[in-house]
Amino acid sequence: MTFFRYRRSKPQTASSRRNTSTLRLLLIGIALLVGCFTLGLYIFFPMDALRERLEQELSADPQMQISMDSLKLTFPPALVATDIQVRAAGLPQDIVMESLQVKPLWLSLFSSNPGVKLKAQMYNGQVEANVKKRGEIEALAGSLRFELPVAPGSSIQVALTVDEIAFSGSWPIRPDTETALTASLRELSLTGMNAIGAESDTLQLGAVRVQGGGKGPALRLETIENSGGDATLAGSGTLLLTEPVGRSRVNLTFGLTPGAGFDPALRDTLGLFAKADNSGTFNLRLMGTLSNVQLR
Repeated sequence: MTFFRYRRSKPQTASSRRNTSTLRLLLIGIALLVGCFTLGLYIFFPMDALRERLEQELSADPQMQISMDSLKLTFPPALVATDIQVRAAGLPQDIVMESLQVKPLWLSLFSSNPGVKLKAQMYNGQVEANVKKRGEIEALAGSLRFELPVAPGSSIQVALTVDEIAFSGSWPIRPDTETALTASLRELSLTGMNAIGAESDTLQLGAVRVQGGGKGPALRLETIENSGGDATLAGSGTLLLTEPVGRSRVNLTFGLTPGAGFDPALRDTLGLFAKADNSGTFNLRLMGTLSNVQLR
C-alpha cells in the first residue's frame, strides 16, 4: 500500500510580507489620491464660467442663440444642463429641452475619433445620440409630442406624436456620407384648417411611416405612407440637406385620396391646386425650404 505525502506550504517570509504590505499601501494611496482629486473637481469645478463659455461657443453662429438655466457636474462624470432654449433663423419656433446630459463615450477616448453621448428630455419624450469628433451621428428619438406651425407666421399647426425616429449619418454633410432615416409617427394632424376654407378645423392623417436613405447631401425619402386618417397618403421625394438646416430644400410628390369622412369644403380647396384623377386621388407636390414649404 502506497501512502501519499502532502508537502506543507512554506511559511511566508518576512520579505514577502513586506512586499504585500507595500503593495496594499500603494493601492490605498492611489485610491485616496483619485478620490481626493474627484472630490476637489466636483467642489471647485468652475461651472458658471463653463456655462457662459458654452453659451458663447454654441451661439457663435449669428443666426443661432442658445441659453440654459443651469449646468452641473454629476457622477458618474457627465455634464447636465437644464432649461435649454435654442433660437435659430428659419425655425418655425424655438427648440426647448428640459434637460440635456453630455458624457464621454469612454472606449472612444482611446481612439483617434472620440465621441460623446447626448441624452435630452424634451417634448414629453427623449432623444439620445452618439456624436463623434469627425461628425458621425447616430440618433434615436421616442415618445415625442409637439405642435408647430407649418411655416413661420402660419395659422395652420401640425401636431405629431412620435413613436420612434432613427437617424444615422454625419454633420456637416460630406459627399461620401451614408445617411439613413426611419420614422414612425403614431398620430399626425393639421389644425387651423378653417383658415383655408375647411368646415372642420382639424384634418386627421392618422399613423405615418417614413423611410429613406442616401449618400451625400441628397436624402431620398422612398416611403411616405399613412393609415387610419381622413385621407390616404402615399408619396416619395428628396430632401437636400444644407447648413443651416432651415435652408434644406424639399421636393416631395404624393397622392392624397380623400376618405368617406373627408371635409367636402377642403376637397374643393384641393381642387384649386390639383385635379383629381379617376380614382379620386389628388397628386400634389411640396417644394421649397424646410422653413418655407409651399404646396403646388
